[in-house]
Amino acid sequence: AASLMSDQYHDDIMCVDGRRLPTLLFARSAFSPGRHIEDQLWFSSAKEHHFFDVPERWRRGLRYYATSFPRCSEAQLTLDATPNYLSSAGAAARLAQAYGPARLARTSFVVVLCEPIRRAQSA
Repeated sequence: AASLMSDQYHDDIMCVDGRRLPTLLFARSAFSPGRHIEDQLWFSSAKEHHFFDVPERWRRGLRYYATSFPRCSEAQLTLDATPNYLSSAGAAARLAQAYGPARLARTSFVVVLCEPIRRAQSA
């Protein structure tokens, strides 16, 4: 059954070694209200994968990243909600390099920012 699944999805660019890469990347600034949204959308064993912002993980490659996500299936949403992608130097460039134009075209991005005045008042 595993090889049938691999064969069935081998043309799907979002599947790497039979695993579904995230089609939703969720980034937020520190102290933004996005955590509640993330909790509603959590579809993998971890929400924050820190692949594009941690050099040691990045060097392990896209196949390593893919192992964090569920096997490919027809109707599936996968999510990476690492907040550091927003502020980490190089994370956006690594994401663009790993995904390329075709995968990026099939990926949605959600960026949640806090209102600086409200944040200052609440501190």
